[in-house]
Amino acid sequence: MGRVTQELQQQPSASSTGPLTRSIPTTVLLGLGGMVGAGVFLGPAPAAALAGRWFLLALVLTALATTCFVLASAGASAAHGEPGGSYTYIRDQLGPVPARIAGALALAGRSAAAAAIAGTLGAYTAPNRPEVVAVAAIVLGVAFNVAKLRLRAWGWRLVPVVLAVLAVVVVAAFALPPEGPPPVAQPGMPGADNPRGLLAAAAVSFFHFAGFERLTSPPSPAERYPQRTLRIALPIVMVAAVVTQLIVGAALLYQLGAARLALSRAPLGDLLVAADAATLRPLVAVGAAAAMLPLLIVALAAIRNTAVAAIRGRDVPVRATVAVGRRGPWRLDVVSGGLAAALTVTLGPVLALQLAASCLLFYYAFASAAARLILQDGPVWPMRAACVGMVVSVILGMCAPVPLLIATLGIAAIGAGAGAVIARRW
Repeated sequence: MGRVTQELQQQPSASSTGPLTRSIPTTVLLGLGGMVGAGVFLGPAPAAALAGRWFLLALVLTALATTCFVLASAGASAAHGEPGGSYTYIRDQLGPVPARIAGALALAGRSAAAAAIAGTLGAYTAPNRPEVVAVAAIVLGVAFNVAKLRLRAWGWRLVPVVLAVLAVVVVAAFALPPEGPPPVAQPGMPGADNPRGLLAAAAVSFFHFAGFERLTSPPSPAERYPQRTLRIALPIVMVAAVVTQLIVGAALLYQLGAARLALSRAPLGDLLVAADAATLRPLVAVGAAAAMLPLLIVALAAIRNTAVAAIRGRDVPVRATVAVGRRGPWRLDVVSGGLAAALTVTLGPVLALQLAASCLLFYYAFASAAARLILQDGPVWPMRAACVGMVVSVILGMCAPVPLLIATLGIAAIGAGAGAVIARRW
């Protein structure tokens, strides 16, 4: 067991195969690439289903909460200095039981996120057989990670393509007025204007911004960005992401209305049909592929990295450590891909997106609590951001739709129970 543990401590991340490009523009594009994906291409639909037109305000609330997470995560990661991302300092600061719960939530949330990303890609590129394309994309992403190919060498170059496609969609949306007034959902139906659903929509909308940790808390020290770069890049990323998503959301409401948007499985494609610009749908499919494929690779790697951190923390049975060796944790890549594919087929992209948002909100509650302890003797604002982020994440998580809340609490309970059993037998 000692030899395997030593291998785990020495095991490099599969994604850290070369030096990072540390320029501020590239960092900004990488951050935007983590936030301009399934959240923009699919996320407005479930948010509008909960709050109607109020979902735009929900986006703003979620962005403010995410800003707290960003500040706390960046500060804690810089101060902690150990590999493994947020999971490691959760275990170090809060103890094994909270770490097991957080680890289970992170694994479930990131697996559901990968499923939502793949499902959204399938919905835009092959609406008649979205599951086939989704599973094929996951297989491609697993192969990419197993081969240890360098994503950062080219992934950021696709972000301008995505932004250009979104700009074309927005221009098409506002170029012509809708043919008639959009349908209005009756109270209690999906898409009805519902201020009471604002917090629930904000909880679901957290998926829009969940990619920030690829900059603030990478899995290995070799992948960390200089604090000077982050101090400049992170505000730009957050502002650009919020503005982009608000503009796209406004365009969707203008052409579709909240009732039609709430029922859409490919909102940007339906927007083009409503705006008499259906000939541009192949362009949107290209934009979806450019946004989703790099994000899917990162999401699958995040599942693997969380599992490796749990193995280092001895929250996974010893036998699972055979997946980690000198050739890389390729078995964990395969398992993470299989889990994401199963969720894609069973849940579909909308439910997977909602489950991912719910699980990750509670995960970041633990991460913010741990960051608060790390930063208690450090700068004031990151410490206060950690406190606010912890409270807000719990409030938003508790306001998620009841089935999602029950599923999330069940995952947390399973994580705590399984971890206790493993700890006793190990």
